[in-house]
Amino acid sequence: MQQVISQLEAELKTIVAAHGAADDQVPPVPYTSTLPADHEDRVRQRLAAIKKARAELKDRWMADYPEEGPEAEPSAGTQINFTDPDSHIMVTKNQGVQQAYNTQIVVDAQDGIIVEPVFGILKETLGFRQWSLRGLKKVTDEFALLVMAYNIRKLAAKLRQLGEAVPAVLRRAPRVAA
Repeated sequence: MQQVISQLEAELKTIVAAHGAADDQVPPVPYTSTLPADHEDRVRQRLAAIKKARAELKDRWMADYPEEGPEAEPSAGTQINFTDPDSHIMVTKNQGVQQAYNTQIVVDAQDGIIVEPVFGILKETLGFRQWSLRGLKKVTDEFALLVMAYNIRKLAAKLRQLGEAVPAVLRRAPRVAA
């Protein structure tokens, strides 16, 4: 991150120096560049966003490792997502690393609720492997749709069972004389 900050600061110095050189000429010559007119502003905004993320990263690091002291810096591999801080870079089995959410479900041992088979069904039967959307609200909505699909599937299985059981019960029922 420090390397990117240094590169952006050097780029800003170059842009400002080029503007100054054009202004120092007599008569003043308008500064011409092949870069877009708002390039300097975009570089400044990006630099500010990176510095803000670096400060947030340091705050997070200090919260996790207070024994390191106030001068401690996060390790070089520590990362933060600018656009979606709720997601994290996670190691996967087949794809190396990927931006993902650490989804966890609370299990109520007192009531005997077991959720592990549900995750197996979502992964294997419904083919769900990763979130399609970004942002906590969107992922929550996507999870709600996924759970609805799971529940509809269970309901359909129950209705099929019931549909098979009803004719058998009717066959055994005594006929009522009219």
